[in-house]
Amino acid sequence: MKLKTEELRKFLSAAAQIKPNPVATNLDSIKIECTGQEIVFTKTNNNIWCKYSYACQPQPIENYLVNEKLLNGIAITSKEYEVEVTAHVDGINLLVISGADVLKIGLQDLALFPQMPNITSTERERISKNIVERIRTASKYISNSVAISPMNFVQVGIDGIFATNGSILYYYKAFPLPDLFLSSEPLNIIRARKGKEEDQQDDDLLYSKSESYDFFQLEGFTYGFIKSVVKPLPYAQIIQATGTDSFTFNRQDFVDFCTLVQYSKKQEHLNATLISTEGKKLILKYIDADFNINVIRDIAISASGPVQEFTFNPDWVEILLKSLSYESLTFTRVGEGHCAVTSSEDENYKGIIARLADK
Repeated sequence: MKLKTEELRKFLSAAAQIKPNPVATNLDSIKIECTGQEIVFTKTNNNIWCKYSYACQPQPIENYLVNEKLLNGIAITSKEYEVEVTAHVDGINLLVISGADVLKIGLQDLALFPQMPNITSTERERISKNIVERIRTASKYISNSVAISPMNFVQVGIDGIFATNGSILYYYKAFPLPDLFLSSEPLNIIRARKGKEEDQQDDDLLYSKSESYDFFQLEGFTYGFIKSVVKPLPYAQIIQATGTDSFTFNRQDFVDFCTLVQYSKKQEHLNATLISTEGKKLILKYIDADFNINVIRDIAISASGPVQEFTFNPDWVEILLKSLSYESLTFTRVGEGHCAVTSSEDENYKGIIARLADK
């Protein structure tokens, strides 16, 4: 069986995002199949599946299990166009040949590798590259807490994309989308290719499902993620909060303040404030009396009147600001003193920054 080295590298790069299953040592290998005119690579940890296929010249039908670490070594060191995998004449070993390099390893029992679940749905829903990018943006907002809660997931539903860690919130209005709960691992694995403009239609994900798995297909890849059973958050109620006290500013000006704080701070949990008495200049302050640190920055704003003082965590606000591509943002005071974030450049986006208790 001859494998194109670049195709092998492409698969291994994607499959590397799948964390090993600590109790299933038999899953440290990749299943390699030749169907006659197609090469198929498959990796799983029993919760996530990654399959990649590409067309090849006619070859004999063969199936092997090859250790993933060994394949990575071949992919890194090989200077050959193709790598050959073939059974040894002794019937108990396998040869992996890359130019002058010949590796002999023991044949593995294919029965050790589980069967990939079948896609039972006959319908495939198209998720555009734009929406995939929004989902990946939302992934920056999820909680990393070991105590699993809805905040550990990006929640995708009929009304759009939602994610929050309790301090910042991301919402993007899009319709219609399948109901999904995506944790950090699937979010890291799903990648939208940044192709040429004329190939944009090929960048869309195709979504389908089985009883226990969600499946995504893109560029020869099929990813299967075991469904997460999570109670959804009532995000529709959360993002409907409105207010009238608002101001507009250049996003990068606020980012620069947060960056200065990051390079000045000596503690992890910190508060900063913003206020404007005239509605023309916003005063951003981070003051740490314990370490004699003052970071004060004025930025130009457009506001109808004075802006009330607002206390926030600059670490979280920096994450929110840097995740967005809009140049101009508007902050609006909403219910319970929190701050909504919107942009005239995209009416479908809305964020929320949680107000911190004043010191």
